[in-house]
Amino acid sequence: MAQDALDAANDKAKIFVSTPYTPYHVGDLWVQGSTGDILRCKTERLTGAFNSGDWEKASKYTDNSALTNFINYNFLPTVNDIEGQIDGKIESWFQTTDPSTAWTTTAERRKHVGDMWYNGSTHTLKRYSETTYSYTNGQTGLTETGYGHYWTTIQDQKAIDAYEAANNAQDTADRKRQVFVSTPYGPYDIGDLWLRSWTDSTGVARKDLYRAIAARASGYNANDWAEATFYDNTQVTIDKGIITAGTVQLANGNSQSIVAGITGGENEAANETEARKVRIWAGASKTNRFTAPFRVLQDGTIYATKAFIEGVITAIAGKIANWEIDGNYIQSILSSEEIAQGKTPAIRLNSDPGEILCGDSVVLDDTGLNMFSGGYTKLKIYNGSVGDYSDYILKSAANIAERKSLNTRVYIPGGGIQNPMSVAALKMSCLLGFMDKGSHICVDNFGFSLTAPSGMKSNTGKPNITVNPPCAFLRIKRDGIVVKTYSLTQSGTLTAGTYRNFQANGGTFYISAGDEGIYSLEFETNNLKCWCEKTGETEDFTISGYINGSFLRGNYERTILGNDGLLAGWKNGAMLMSNDLFIVQFGNFGIKVNTSGFQVKTRNKQYWHDLND
Repeated sequence: MAQDALDAANDKAKIFVSTPYTPYHVGDLWVQGSTGDILRCKTERLTGAFNSGDWEKASKYTDNSALTNFINYNFLPTVNDIEGQIDGKIESWFQTTDPSTAWTTTAERRKHVGDMWYNGSTHTLKRYSETTYSYTNGQTGLTETGYGHYWTTIQDQKAIDAYEAANNAQDTADRKRQVFVSTPYGPYDIGDLWLRSWTDSTGVARKDLYRAIAARASGYNANDWAEATFYDNTQVTIDKGIITAGTVQLANGNSQSIVAGITGGENEAANETEARKVRIWAGASKTNRFTAPFRVLQDGTIYATKAFIEGVITAIAGKIANWEIDGNYIQSILSSEEIAQGKTPAIRLNSDPGEILCGDSVVLDDTGLNMFSGGYTKLKIYNGSVGDYSDYILKSAANIAERKSLNTRVYIPGGGIQNPMSVAALKMSCLLGFMDKGSHICVDNFGFSLTAPSGMKSNTGKPNITVNPPCAFLRIKRDGIVVKTYSLTQSGTLTAGTYRNFQANGGTFYISAGDEGIYSLEFETNNLKCWCEKTGETEDFTISGYINGSFLRGNYERTILGNDGLLAGWKNGAMLMSNDLFIVQFGNFGIKVNTSGFQVKTRNKQYWHDLND
């Protein structure tokens, strides 16, 4: 009877030495100690709390004193020794000489309490035991605790047979096995045991026995350990071509342990986290499926420590080695220290706008290549024309005094103010050139002036000009894009022959890091209407616009290479070389060569003039 019970327990059942916890299955045993009973599970319970109604006396077994004695006097003491171990492990020794002779101190001997010694020559099995006693210290006079250690012979033949088999096995060549009662750390070998205490997702405390299925010289890996159960991988049952199960586990024939599986989560709590809903795994036991090297979660997440994928991959974000992909960019990954220091990625590729950045030094976009140093553009290879950028581009600082007049002949309709006609807008622009970080543009004022036509026909009833706000705009542009707008909001009506000036103040526009580019000013009139009281007539009409201000470049040392030439600037000078113009300027002196001839600037003549002038 005892032998049958042990066979059943070792094959497919658990033995509980304290109040059982779920999951437990029909046939599991509950040993209540020397004064209690041995109970057998009659009703399976996979989740929830313990129910005493699930258990009954194992009368089939308890009438056999051999089983009772083995459990109470061999199994339970061994478990208690394991749980009370000082160094967290118990070792099994397979040798003919007494291993305790090498344990020379009390502290060392106490570490080995619970160790098992099998002497293959005499076929005896012993367990290292401890007893305590009190004595009076002769020097201090205090009562202290002493420890005695000795080998206790194990008489149970089944245990002796198990150690005999282990003694003959290849994996005990080092003559010892370890039993850990806390998280194992190498060195450990295949076959070592771990009495693992843990808490499941429902908060129930559990204890299970695990066996090492992989050796490790140092450190710890949860996937090196599996439940200490040997699995048969030779039986498969298929019912009418359909397999329906809560869990399918795959056992390895060599290690006799679970190495992969599929589960529907039959024991999962209703509030289980998504990260623990592992549906497919490989490379670990079911218990360790949450850290398996390959696993697929219910929400579609896949983890794979090694993967070779061919074909099309569609993704919106991710990491590949030291590269990060997210949204519209791919960039090299920064360390936490580099992020704290405010550093930028060594390489970054942006899809919107399309550009490549190399740290803080190089930017490549659809306009060309920009190379920075100290926060300034030192070299720009420009996908455009350098051309004759006007005299402003050759100066580090200058005043702005742009003037332009629009002379036009306009038809002034009759019918009074209810039938006005728009006057053509006056437009003018001023190209300032490349502006770096630290530059600024100061617009003092801008505006326009005009005189209403005097009227040539007596029956027109005199022409009038109406000005409605906003009547003009001054725009600052960077690379052709408006970045600042000033408006002129004056209004009024000019009768025949009347003159008036409309003017507004501007402001100072500062250029910061990241705002570098080709800057220009653009002026345009707006909302000018003309009309006559009676019949219409055609009149000559003039509008004069103006921009007054100045600029200062924050950086002088720069080189721009365009499609049609080269522009280089430094603090006291500049050089422009294009298809039809060559200029070199240094301080108050300059040389200009174009299709019109050769001109210079001198100290006395700060304007371009012929050499002989």
